[in-house]
Amino acid sequence: MEATAKERDSCSGGGAGRRECAICERARAEAVAAGARPRRPHLRGVHSLTPSELRVARLAAEGRSNREIAQALFITAKTVADHLGSSYSKLDITSRQQLTTALELSTA
Repeated sequence: MEATAKERDSCSGGGAGRRECAICERARAEAVAAGARPRRPHLRGVHSLTPSELRVARLAAEGRSNREIAQALFITAKTVADHLGSSYSKLDITSRQQLTTALELSTA
């Protein structure tokens, strides 16, 4: 299946907020069927967070410390810090104080 020049030029490649072209949708479906784990289509915002990042972010937003989060989820404090760092980047925030607002705005 060969894409036309117009389809190649107009294809968003699955970017956030854009509709994927038929070729991209088919390629993604075939890759998943073959066992691949393609990138998430959302690169920013709460929908871009992995399930683990979201669990950690919600606990941090409740005011728990990294150590408390690590103990509650049976992970290391380093993993908590890594998940929070990724979450801050995806939510476009710089501090723990902004986390509650970012999560609330994303679910509203």
